[in-house]
Amino acid sequence: MSLFSRRPRTTPLNIPQIPRTATYIESGCHLQGQLQFQTGVRIEGRIDGEVRARGTVVVGETGEVEASLFADVVVVLGEVTGEIHATTLVALHKGARVRSDITTAGIVVEPGADFRGSIVIATEEAQAIPERSTEPLEFDEPRPIVKIDPVLGDGVGAVATEQLD
Repeated sequence: MSLFSRRPRTTPLNIPQIPRTATYIESGCHLQGQLQFQTGVRIEGRIDGEVRARGTVVVGETGEVEASLFADVVVVLGEVTGEIHATTLVALHKGARVRSDITTAGIVVEPGADFRGSIVIATEEAQAIPERSTEPLEFDEPRPIVKIDPVLGDGVGAVATEQLD
């Protein structure tokens, strides 16, 4: 490594900063629904629903998220209520308020963060961010409705006595 090589900028917890090209959701902005980002995103506003991002999701100091978060890295300085799924890391900074169940490969909790929930450290489970299926749901064929007589049989289980239309 040369003297002038560029190293990634990091925070005091050695967590990579969000890329400059990432999406920024400004304070005062309120979004609802299923949001998907191809890069990282910084949230300073409010989001209700679901957030999926490739890269880093940063919930800033003024950010309020009531959603399921799916990303490579999730950094929280603001407020999160819901589920957090991170393939690599979740970082809760001082001042973060998190009411969430977290599934991740690694976690850092800075002193002064308020966390209430559960943590599952599961590398294999955390590595697979589930994709939303666009395929229609398929159901089994309808079954006939039957009349049940609980008295017949061996006294343990019910017995179907006739099929109804």
